[in-house]
Amino acid sequence: MVITARQADVTVITLIPNRSANGRQLKLFFLPLAAISLLIATFWTFMGAWVVLPFAGLEVGLLAFILHRVWLFNQRQQQITLKRDTIAIDDDEPAFASNCLLQRSETRLSIANSPAAEVDEVCLFDTAHRVELGGFLNNSDKQLVVTELKGEGLPVFLYVRADSSM
Repeated sequence: MVITARQADVTVITLIPNRSANGRQLKLFFLPLAAISLLIATFWTFMGAWVVLPFAGLEVGLLAFILHRVWLFNQRQQQITLKRDTIAIDDDEPAFASNCLLQRSETRLSIANSPAAEVDEVCLFDTAHRVELGGFLNNSDKQLVVTELKGEGLPVFLYVRADSSM
């Protein structure tokens, strides 16, 4: 999802992954599955097949871990603040939380296309930095980001990637 806010000479573009489920919905998905799995494992434990219980616990633990990672990914957000002289990029991904400040006069927009997608990769770069924008976005949202940044007057470099499947 791409959200753009403009005030005077400042434009803020916020990039957020498309979310099919929020945290509450993930819990409502997890709890019944975990309860059923542990209920069945407990039944078989009382029937004498005690070796089932650790594997059920492993299954529930793995499901909890995967759903937690999905939730963390869905919380990711990138914010691009375009001012008259600077472009600030704030990325709050837990593993790679970073802030980058680019000089607007030296900043270029790089768009990589591949045969499989209209927009494969969108980057902002200057002489010292290269930052990928919205790696978690779908193609239509990446195209929207490109449109917004072109509208801000950034110079564009377009290149086509060779198809790697051949």
